[in-house]
Amino acid sequence: MALELVISDPLRLQEMRQGPLGEVADGFCEWLEAGGFSWEMIRAHVSKVRRLNTYLAGRGLSDVGQLARTDIDEFPAYYWPQCELCPDPQGHFKWVMYTLNRLIQYLEEKDLVDLNEKPEIYDPLLREYLQWMREYRCVSEGTLRVRRISLTVFLEWMGDDAVAGRLSCLSVERLHTFFLEYAESHSVSRRRSMQAALRTFFRFCQFQGYILKPLDEAVPSLRSYSLAHIPRGLSEDQVEAVLSSINQETNAGKRDYAVLLILQTYGVRAEQVRSLEFGDVNWREDQIFFGASKMGKDLLLPLTKDVGESILSYVRDARPAYSYNEIFLTAAAPYRPFRDSRMISCIARRRIVEAGIEMPGAAAHAFRHYFATRMLAQGHSLKSIGDLLGHRHLENTRIYTKVDFQSLKEAAIDWPEGA
Repeated sequence: MALELVISDPLRLQEMRQGPLGEVADGFCEWLEAGGFSWEMIRAHVSKVRRLNTYLAGRGLSDVGQLARTDIDEFPAYYWPQCELCPDPQGHFKWVMYTLNRLIQYLEEKDLVDLNEKPEIYDPLLREYLQWMREYRCVSEGTLRVRRISLTVFLEWMGDDAVAGRLSCLSVERLHTFFLEYAESHSVSRRRSMQAALRTFFRFCQFQGYILKPLDEAVPSLRSYSLAHIPRGLSEDQVEAVLSSINQETNAGKRDYAVLLILQTYGVRAEQVRSLEFGDVNWREDQIFFGASKMGKDLLLPLTKDVGESILSYVRDARPAYSYNEIFLTAAAPYRPFRDSRMISCIARRRIVEAGIEMPGAAAHAFRHYFATRMLAQGHSLKSIGDLLGHRHLENTRIYTKVDFQSLKEAAIDWPEGA
């Protein structure tokens, strides 16, 4: 049995076997081993699970199926006084929470417990809206995540009225009250995100017959100006500083270097790097394929020598030996593909900060801006830059004309001497 491999003390082993988690302890150990954890790390996790097991038994639980969300949520407060006796209470508590999250992940993956919280009153309406957006608007999952966050705020504000049968009572005045309150405490980008979410939501509600008035037209507008901002990217010196600061002797360094080199070389989005698979790299023809992102276009581009070598170095010497199709995996167990593009942005942000560079907004996107401005400086047309960026419309590329400072200087008129 796997548990005997990590617990040698007979009394502790008996204690672990008798508790409500005893029946899943062996499976948890095997799951950790399959995820790439060493037996030393598995032993540390099981030691913390033993404390949780004792706590659950004290609450009267005898079977893992009785485990509820409240048991999990109240355990940290129970365990913290014991952490205070350790030399590093905060660090110890952090590792206990890490173990707890791994155990929950295992139990949910194996369908051993259902720890979902009580559904909110608006959950059916929100799910219906998201499905409508997928089917009728063909919206990407990334956009849906943003819409879900914004609408959850609005529907929680609506309270008991956030159900299909009561939406017809929503007045324009009440909608304006919510939006103005929200706008006072949120940034411009958050306000615009809420604006877009509300407008599509009310169109969905009218389509379904939940409201009769076109409330999407009542959502307040925010004044904005075309090309009002300058793209915030990295300079060539900064990009070189970031890449050269990465220690490529480590597994994480090899992976991060390959990821950032792809961002720098091709100007693709973080999601396109996250989803890059082995089949997308054609070694025989020296080509690399990036799937369309954000309703853009697919890209089939030449595989440069530097990018090819960085991918090979990672796959050959640093990538965990797991049969996922995705090229890039997490650097720590459990080894698996990144959940979403935010993990690529986290890599870029961490490496930029480590290089001593002030963060220029969205980290992964800073490399995309660098790519576009570099192409513009080399004399490429907006059309060719837009094609490489995967833009469907040239209007999306026009923003980069604002950073072509050399051309702007040449177009400027000399100020009269007598002025």
